Amino acid sequence: MRWLAVVLICSASAQVVLNPPKDAGTLTVDVNVVGVYCSVRDKAGNFVIGLKKEDFDVRDEGKKRAISYFSGEASTPLTVALMIDVSGSVASFLEEEKIAAGRFFREVLQAGDQAMVIGFGARVVVWKDMTQSIDELVAGLADVKDMPPPPNAAWRGGTQLYSSVHLVGTRKLRRTPGRKAMILITDGVDSGSAVNRESAIRAAQESDSIVYVIHYGDEALGEMEKLVEPTGGKVFSVSKDATLRKAFKTIGDELRHLYALGYTLPEDAKAGQYRKLDVKTPKAQVRVRAGYFVHR
Repeated sequence: MRWLAVVLICSASAQVVLNPPKDAGTLTVDVNVVGVYCSVRDKAGNFVIGLKKEDFDVRDEGKKRAISYFSGEASTPLTVALMIDVSGSVASFLEEEKIAAGRFFREVLQAGDQAMVIGFGARVVVWKDMTQSIDELVAGLADVKDMPPPPNAAWRGGTQLYSSVHLVGTRKLRRTPGRKAMILITDGVDSGSAVNRESAIRAAQESDSIVYVIHYGDEALGEMEKLVEPTGGKVFSVSKDATLRKAFKTIGDELRHLYALGYTLPEDAKAGQYRKLDVKTPKAQVRVRAGYFVHR
């Protein structure tokens, strides 16, 4: 088990300390190209396949952009951060979550893909760091449990949902190329995070990650929708009819049916600037992130 973060309260303002990220290796991303992943569904909710780049209208800050890269089947490596709420309010679902998550890894991950397993509650823990080994991921899932406070340590407490998104986005996914998704299993209640929802959203957007939430209960559903929508993600509510397994299956299907688009970064884009993004196609609904932050 590795600690992702230790939260220290030693003054009026809390600090979050994170293990240094691993070297991203030799893979690089062209900072002059804006990469966009999107899903397209018809009115019945079915995935629309077979579209060409001419079928898409891409707008950056309201101005049409010429698509320079296009793939009808997103074939770039997929990175998944599975983030499980282990606080007491959802502890009764934990074993079911492990089984469903293990099935998801085995059915969705392909050669070259990778994933990690995170637990968040009163602290944020890496139960399995990034790996391409499905067996290691499943073994990591088996270890997931609630974390008591460490002895003789200042303690923030609560359920650090937003902190977990922020930390994974900034320290684990930001330098990773390809398709990236955070999948949170939670009741949506955040308490004790060192950052707010807006900071978590920004971290997800800066890492170019889609955020999905598998949501239990009736609380904080609106808060979770506000978290995922700017990233192009979605909330899946678990109920008697909408099971955890169905939610994972739908997410897996979407990740396999993403269109990949790319266009040249506009000349007036400035480092650190947030730019609004809009992608449309006739007679179908496109789900895509609301914008992106410029990296130079």
